[in-house]
Amino acid sequence: MGSALLAIRNFFRSAGGRGGWQGQGSRAEELRREYRERCRSFRLLVKSNHEALAALADLEEMLRSAKPYGMPRIRALSLRCLAAGFQMVRQLERMAPGAHSGLQEALDAVRAAVGESLSRRPAVERGDNVLPLDSLDRSHAPETGDKLARLGEARRSLGLRIPAGFAVTASACRRFLAHGGLQDEIDRRIQIGAGDDMAGLYALSSEIRTLILAAEIPPGLQRDAETALTRMQSTQVEPLRLAVRSSALGEDAPGASFAGQYHSELNVAPEHFFEAYKTVVASKYGASAMAYRLNRGIRDSDVEMCVGCMEMVSAAAGGVLYTRDPLDGESDVLHLAAMPGLPKAIVDGSADCDRFVISRKGRKVLHREVARKRRKAVCDPEEGTLLVNLPRAEQEVPAVSDELAAALAGIGLLLERVFGAPQDVEWAVREDRAIVLLQCRDLHFPVPGAESGEAMDESASGEASLRASLPTPLLSGGVTASPGAAAGPVVPVRSDADALRFPDRAVLVAVNALPRWAPLLSRACAVVTEHGATAGHLASVAREYGVPALFSLEGALAALEGSGEVTVDADRRTVYSGRVRALIRRSPERSLMQGSAVHRSLVGVLDRLAPLHLTDPQSSSFAPANCRTLHDVIRYCHEMGVREMFGREPEAGLEKGASRRLIDGVPLQYWVVDLEDGLAPLRFEGRKARTVDISEVRSEPMLALWDGMQAVEWRGPPAVNAGGLLSVMVRSASDPALAEGAPSPYAVRNYFLVSREFCSLQARYGFHFCTVEALLSDDAEENYAIFRFKGGAADLTRRARRARLVGDILEERGFIVEIKEDALYAHIEGADKLRLSRLLRVVGYLVVHTRQLDMIMGDPDEAARAGAEMRRDLAGIAARAAGVPRPAPRPNNGRGKED
Repeated sequence: MGSALLAIRNFFRSAGGRGGWQGQGSRAEELRREYRERCRSFRLLVKSNHEALAALADLEEMLRSAKPYGMPRIRALSLRCLAAGFQMVRQLERMAPGAHSGLQEALDAVRAAVGESLSRRPAVERGDNVLPLDSLDRSHAPETGDKLARLGEARRSLGLRIPAGFAVTASACRRFLAHGGLQDEIDRRIQIGAGDDMAGLYALSSEIRTLILAAEIPPGLQRDAETALTRMQSTQVEPLRLAVRSSALGEDAPGASFAGQYHSELNVAPEHFFEAYKTVVASKYGASAMAYRLNRGIRDSDVEMCVGCMEMVSAAAGGVLYTRDPLDGESDVLHLAAMPGLPKAIVDGSADCDRFVISRKGRKVLHREVARKRRKAVCDPEEGTLLVNLPRAEQEVPAVSDELAAALAGIGLLLERVFGAPQDVEWAVREDRAIVLLQCRDLHFPVPGAESGEAMDESASGEASLRASLPTPLLSGGVTASPGAAAGPVVPVRSDADALRFPDRAVLVAVNALPRWAPLLSRACAVVTEHGATAGHLASVAREYGVPALFSLEGALAALEGSGEVTVDADRRTVYSGRVRALIRRSPERSLMQGSAVHRSLVGVLDRLAPLHLTDPQSSSFAPANCRTLHDVIRYCHEMGVREMFGREPEAGLEKGASRRLIDGVPLQYWVVDLEDGLAPLRFEGRKARTVDISEVRSEPMLALWDGMQAVEWRGPPAVNAGGLLSVMVRSASDPALAEGAPSPYAVRNYFLVSREFCSLQARYGFHFCTVEALLSDDAEENYAIFRFKGGAADLTRRARRARLVGDILEERGFIVEIKEDALYAHIEGADKLRLSRLLRVVGYLVVHTRQLDMIMGDPDEAARAGAEMRRDLAGIAARAAGVPRPAPRPNNGRGKED
């Protein structure tokens, strides 16, 4: 045990020679107080060890899980680990001042390394606030975002027409958010915000966007933007109107298109530019965008909102061109989606559109589907956009001619060569038939979904056989927006309130394929909408997530609502009642986090927290200088804390003065030291003051432990076979302390050190020594129990087997067990009061009933019988634990010197 308890012992020893305890009250109270402080430090150390390991386990589970996680969660758990490690170092220093130098330095090095992996964002750069669009090329992407940089490159490399205007840079955005501490406040709210569920995410999003919209534009940014706006106006004959578009850093990155997740403001008057700019910046924190980043493992600090301020194009027609089939990257065709007016309704999924399939060779229109287009989006004469009805005669007229479709295909193929990958191109055609490029990005193709078709015969006969085996569909038609098949319950979504209630593994059914439903794709197993196109933003995100999606299926909502479970086969454009097992199967859950920036940050954090290098406490390398990770630090602190608390065995003489002999019907070989309020106050002096009846014990953990010790009568030494007896004789001959009549440490008395909520038992039973310590309180987080067990009379093999038997019994009940040869260390932490009280009864039983078991552990049958008998006893104790009075005292039950 540690120096404080040793000081108590030494004092008691000396006090016995100077007239005993009565003359040394103040010194004794000082020593008691010192020991209580040591116990308190050890309890805090053990509690912090539990907290550190629990947080570390949560981080490791995040890495293994397919569920999304964000930097706030990683940061919170990492800081919890480090705070717990700091507390352990602090409490170990209090237990043994100056004895473990270098430990704080080791922890500081770990904390610095973790801080690098958790770094939030780069410092504000000194780049320009604005850059003209006609000066941009791909090299400007770090300041303008890939979307605007590609527009500049297309103009420079191919001479394509793009809107006039300028880019508000990433540096400008960082200055805006740094102005007045806005970014710090946003980071604070994200870190503490309840964004783990949809309701919390919507609330957090609203708070942050409100902050941004109310923020002041820095004077330098305002001046530079106003100068650029004046330059744009000077070249216009008509009143200038603006399209204020997002171009975030990280947008359109490989595997993460961010399609439709950020906002654009169309047809904006110059005097309202700054309100539009703040709206676009605030869209970074829209609920849909935040959910997308979370699900894709994208760090908030990696997304800076660059903004394009462009001349608004008043389009006669517009749409989206894919230079490959978006469902098949090996196809030899282009796909074109077109509408009269602005292309807004295509990308936001609110209307159907014309669809063209064009050959890559010769750019011929191979297939054309002309939708019935009832309305088109146009610029409002004042500001913004509005929908106007199309005359019936124009509703089924193609939005573009075959010649214009071929011209758009040619532009797409040129862009594909410049950027080296299939392209997703947004375009507009002015009234004068001039084609204007609005944006281009690499085309994203589908990934395997969470559910996919069984391996099938893909021949014509195999497909025919499959179709013949399928039931009659509920619905047929529409367009395949994302391939695959999946089954789940139908859940209609009409509003944000419906989105908040959307369950896991359900089929999302809606009228329009709106981008705002994108956050639900991490939970939906399939999507069905009445309107929408393959070229829409929701379709792009569905393909990224691998969620089957069937769009433009007229009447789907009314037909499917209330249908229960359905199977959506997007490949064959059908919906069936129930689960059609011929079409689907469950595949392993796929993680979108793998390889993401957040995933890499978590790996970097765990590299400095989790590995354990200090594995052997007996080695000379088990030292602070060799602590390379947090796990090393907490392992060292825990081991040394145990040594400081229990490193020395009790000595004779403690009973003089402070200790009182325990009586439970008869005097026992146990003495009790009251640290604080563990016993009833003394009511008399003299001989009785040197004893304490069990009825006077107030210590709840001691009473629970004692109940376990008394619950089942010890049956005496087991019948020893010749091998076991020989083992004991050999050990006795080699250990003088076991010789009959010799002064022996194995005959020392057993001691309880107690307070109302604390108990420490140190006992010898025959040839083995055990220690039990427990804190039993109403606060589950404070509670713990420790059981140390070592020794025996048999050979090491038998003693080790006994330790393993005891360890198995404790592990079955939730203890964490470490065994080295015949030494066992078991602990449990964080248990509620009732559970820990019951576990202490288990420990009490083991304290008594493990003695001399080592002698029979060489016989597997006898060992198995003993183990089964102990488990039966413990089952009976557990059954009687609730409200059963403690058994009446019985002789020969761990009381006398029969050992």
